Order: sequence, then structure tokens, then C-alpha cells
Amino acid sequence: MGKDFTAKNFRTWHASVMAFALLAGAKDDLTIKAVTQQVSEKLGNTPAITRKSYIHPAVFDLMDRQGEWREGLILPRSTKWLTREERGLIAFLEKAPPVADLLAA
Repeated sequence: MGKDFTAKNFRTWHASVMAFALLAGAKDDLTIKAVTQQVSEKLGNTPAITRKSYIHPAVFDLMDRQGEWREGLILPRSTKWLTREERGLIAFLEKAPPVADLLAA
């Protein structure tokens, strides 16, 4: 991976994938509180730290339109190295606005 990666990078990736998967698989709209609570339990952090430090802001940006987004969602097939949710998150993030724009909103 190189020297620019730390354990936090992997925790952030895993937390973002978990949050994305929760939203993708939900039958009803989820709240930020519900998503951060579930992810934080798996990470062993508080919901506040999980929200601030581990889940990508673009995933939270989905919250207002998650039902509409979920209706059109088609997750890619898993590969030898990546799950469907991981590949779906990558595709989603490639189209998402830059983080600076999300944080300024």
C-alpha cells in the first residue's frame, strides 16, 4: 500500500462501506443516527467519532434522497478482491462531489 496509508485509512474505508451497505440494503429510510450507531458498534467507537472521522461525507449526502437512490441502485458483481458493496461505493464516490464541496454545504 505504501507509506501514505495508515490503519485509519482502512477503518475509514470499512466504515464507509458498512454505511453504504446499510443504506443500500434498507427497506425504509435510515437516519444518520441509526447508521452511525450501527457502524460505531462494529468499529468500537462512539457514534460522534464515527460520523466525524470514519464515514465518507458523500454517504451522509445520500440521506436526504436515499429512497430514490436505492430504487435506481444496481450493485456491481463482486470480484475476487472486492464485495458488491465495495465496488458500489467506489462507483458512487467516483461520481460524488468533492469532499470540500460536501463539507461547505
